[in-house]
Amino acid sequence: MILLNCYKHGSHPTTVAPNGLVSSVTLLAGLSMYLVLGSGDDFITDTSMNGTLSSSLGNLSFLRFLDLSNLKDLKGSIPQELGRLSQLNYLFLDSNKLTGSIPISLMNLRKLKKIYLSDNQLTGRIPYPVFEFLTSLSEIGLSGNQLSGGIPFSIGKLVSLTKIDFHSNNLSGSIPISISRLNRLQYLDISENQITGSIPNTIGGLTKLVLLYFNQNRLTGGIPYSISQLVSLQFFQLSENKLTGRLPASISWFPSIERLIIENNRLTGNIPDTIGFLTNLTEIYFSNNEFTGKIPSSIGNLRNLLTLDLSRNYLSGPIPPQLAPLS
Repeated sequence: MILLNCYKHGSHPTTVAPNGLVSSVTLLAGLSMYLVLGSGDDFITDTSMNGTLSSSLGNLSFLRFLDLSNLKDLKGSIPQELGRLSQLNYLFLDSNKLTGSIPISLMNLRKLKKIYLSDNQLTGRIPYPVFEFLTSLSEIGLSGNQLSGGIPFSIGKLVSLTKIDFHSNNLSGSIPISISRLNRLQYLDISENQITGSIPNTIGGLTKLVLLYFNQNRLTGGIPYSISQLVSLQFFQLSENKLTGRLPASISWFPSIERLIIENNRLTGNIPDTIGFLTNLTEIYFSNNEFTGKIPSSIGNLRNLLTLDLSRNYLSGPIPPQLAPLS
């Protein structure tokens, strides 16, 4: 049975077993502030629903929280009528089988704080106006779809964003330099797409970034020196691109870095001795590049290191004895 929790502040939840979304939401119009049929950790652990999203959802004018995630067999398109939910703060439609494009009407959800449409079968472009007007948005998840086209330049207007997850789509074009305006951003994952061009020098402005994943794209050029400004970074993946040039010695300015993965590129030159300053590192993947010179003995300082992969490069000289204590 699918449970529908609907209640106002100060009242007790009501449990409804709906025959379909159409009849249920019609009964609740003008009443509910929370509509939860999804199976998030705080609600139901295993749910399933057949059918499509009803346009009647747009009648729930006081709705603030809409969670229809992980219903497994929920199909069809996202109704344009959802754009009428002007009070909505949270929209979770992830982990279903939704198809079609992202409705441009979502631009009307001016109070939206979080939106997750991940792990569906959505196609088409990310609508430019959605980023033009949703200035209260703090998290956006569109990963695991079939979205195409570029990342809109207008994303730079969403200055409250702390999380962007666009990985595993068919996005193309370059990384918009406007993204550097998002100085609250902590999580940026655009991996597993078809992004081209270089990594913007302005990326260094994202000083609160904890996670940066650009892996499995078609990026070219070098790793910008400005990455040294990402002092909060813990997880860094640039693997499986076409990056060239040297690894900046300024990587030693990543005091919190734990995972440094840049394998399967065309990076050249020596591995900087300064890598030995990154004492929180647990994983180094530098394989399948064109690094030359000796293995830095300073790697022996990395007592937390669990994985070190320097294979398929042009390194020479003996293995430093300082690496022997590493377990």
